[in-house]
Amino acid sequence: MTKCVFCEQEVRPGSRLVYRRVIGWTRYRKGGGANQITLPEVQDVFACDVCVEKRKRGISPGQASLI
Repeated sequence: MTKCVFCEQEVRPGSRLVYRRVIGWTRYRKGGGANQITLPEVQDVFACDVCVEKRKRGISPGQASLI
């Protein structure tokens, strides 16, 4: 077990509901986003799915959601 980098709740790194931080390189796409990361550097930094989904919607992980 380890802790979510955002909310500090315990998470299980092997779970499909836990994200792992990866840093790498990607090319610019007209449609935006990335579908391939080249030379990925996997880090031992984890986040729970709730915090990641909040960040994707522009909500701070510590901020309560109205939905």
